Amino acid sequence: MSEQIVTETSVHPMTGRSYAQRARAEISYFQRSKEPPLLPEAFHYWTNKYLRPEVERVYGTAGVVAVYAKECAQAAAEAGIGRFLSIGSGRGDMEVELAQKLLSSGLKDFHIDCLEIAPQLCKEGQRLARQKAMESHVTFVQADLNTWRPEAEHCYAAVIANEILHHVVELEALLDNLLHALAPAGKLVTRDMIGRNGHRCWPEVRVIVDKLWSMLPPRCTFDQESQQFCETYPDRHCSSEGFEGIRAQDILPLLLERFHFEKFVAFGGIIERFTGCALGHGFRLEEDAGDRALIDMLWLTNKFLIDSGQIKPTQLVATLRVENCPSLCGFGWAPAWCVRPCDG
Repeated sequence: MSEQIVTETSVHPMTGRSYAQRARAEISYFQRSKEPPLLPEAFHYWTNKYLRPEVERVYGTAGVVAVYAKECAQAAAEAGIGRFLSIGSGRGDMEVELAQKLLSSGLKDFHIDCLEIAPQLCKEGQRLARQKAMESHVTFVQADLNTWRPEAEHCYAAVIANEILHHVVELEALLDNLLHALAPAGKLVTRDMIGRNGHRCWPEVRVIVDKLWSMLPPRCTFDQESQQFCETYPDRHCSSEGFEGIRAQDILPLLLERFHFEKFVAFGGIIERFTGCALGHGFRLEEDAGDRALIDMLWLTNKFLIDSGQIKPTQLVATLRVENCPSLCGFGWAPAWCVRPCDG
C-alpha cells in the first residue's frame, strides 16, 4: 500500500498544482455539469457494429448497467454477501438504475454504497434514490477516494468503478483498499480509460492520427470544445486543471499487479479521437455512405495496429477477481498484451 499521505497543500509530482486546487476544480466541474455530453452518431455506429458484439460474447450481455447487474448478481451468489460498492458515483443515475435492474432480476436483499467526493452530488443522488423508491437499496457517502479506507475487510461482494480510476491520484492506495474490502470470492467490475495520462496521444499514435487527419472531410475537423475548425488534431492535456486522466496509463499495470482478470475487453487507441464528443458530430452517417466507410476504415486500422503490436488500446471493460481464475478476453487481446510501457 502506498505510504504517501495526501494533504490539502501537497503537490503531487505529476500534477504541478496543489491537490486542494485540483480537488476544487474537479468538484466544481462535475457539480456544474447537469448532463453528460451527447455522444455523436459516429460513436454509436462504431460501438454497435464492432464493440458491442465482442462485449456480448465475453459477458453474455451488453450495455453498462446490464453488465454491472449481471456481474453483481453473480458475485453476491458466490460470495454470500448482498453488499456492493460504487466508487465515484456522481449523481447516481447509473447506481439507481442498477438497483432497479437487480430488483427486477430477483435479487431482493442487497445494498449499494456510493462514494462521491462532491457533497452536492451526494444530495442529488440520495434525492434521486428517494424519487425512484430505491432509498432502502442505495446510500450516498461523501468521500475522497485518495484518502478513503474501508470500514471492514471482505465486506463487499462487488466493487463498481465506472470511469473513475483515471481520476485518482493515490491509485495504488485505493486499489489496495478495494482489495481488502472485497470478499475472497468478490469482483471488481470496471469500465475505464487506460491510455496516456491526460488522455493525450502516445507519440506513435499521434503520427498516425496526423496522417489520418488529412483524410477527414473539413466538417469533421470542427472541434466542439474550442468551437472552431482545426488544422491539426487538438491533442489536449485533460488533467491540466482537475484530475481527468491523471493516472490513466497506470491503471492496467496496477490492476495486473493486484488482481486476476476474469473478463477483459479492451478497445480504442485511434478511433475515439475521431468519433468522440469533440469531433464526432461532423460525420453524416445517414446521408453519406462514405462517412460510414471512413469509420469502418478507422476501426479496422485501429484493430490491425493493436493486433500487430504497434499501438495499445486506450479503454477497457473488465471484471477482476481477488482469487485466481480463468480469463476470457475480447478481440484476443490479453491484459498484459495491452500494457504500453510508460516511457514518454
